[in-house]
Amino acid sequence: MRFWGYLGLAVATALCFTSAQAYDLEDGRTAMSFKLGVEHNYPPYQFRNENNELVGFEIDLMDAIAEEMEVSFTYEEGVFDLIYSRTQGGDLDGLLGGNCITADRKQSFLLSDTYLHSGQCIAVSEFYGAETAENVDTMKRRKTCVESGTMGHRYTRTLHFTDVEVLDTIPHMVEQFNAGRCVFMIADCMIFDFYMKSGYIKDAELRDDPVISTQIVVLVNRKSPQLLEVVNEGLKRLRENGRYEKIYKKWFYNRTVGRPLQEQFDVDNY
Repeated sequence: MRFWGYLGLAVATALCFTSAQAYDLEDGRTAMSFKLGVEHNYPPYQFRNENNELVGFEIDLMDAIAEEMEVSFTYEEGVFDLIYSRTQGGDLDGLLGGNCITADRKQSFLLSDTYLHSGQCIAVSEFYGAETAENVDTMKRRKTCVESGTMGHRYTRTLHFTDVEVLDTIPHMVEQFNAGRCVFMIADCMIFDFYMKSGYIKDAELRDDPVISTQIVVLVNRKSPQLLEVVNEGLKRLRENGRYEKIYKKWFYNRTVGRPLQEQFDVDNY
């Protein structure tokens, strides 16, 4: 399968800086450098395009924050479980990848301010129809594909789905669905929106209302509090000067900027 540089799975080359290392700029000032983990092929949050360039909503957002705050970010790619562990262990300063707030993440990481409201949505094979996903007891008995470690994965475990295939990346999950091996997929609503508008998901209907609503944040290693300060202040500036809105509309089409899918968010039970 080749899509948005799907073959470009190699880890991005990192600059030779230690975490949060200061270095000299040409005009004599200093800046901070932070290493961020990104999940490869997680559009529209981050992915490699046809020119093998790392692009996406979170990449544009963090690059804008770096410019506003006069810091440097380097990105290291990997499957989610790997970069999650590396961030938790202190090898990386922070983690991107559509990360929502959960009780265990509050314990393990510092959490940035929310920069996106999303949720977990269900894609259904057209052969069955979207109404099939309205009854969770019916869903639980049919083949469902999820990505490992995601809220969709947690949802199927919490509700005791009996026929679940766990894949290591979103593209692998979509590939299985397009091949007719899954009746349902559960993933971030923004991801499905992007894939369906691009035509990459085949013969599917989307249940637009989320089964879980989420707030998206940067997960920050507890030993890198400077990164938390940089991200939060940078987000504040981007919202005030209008740059956030431009980045949002570039990647999320006609969705209302920052629109929460529900007023209340409670994913701690998942």
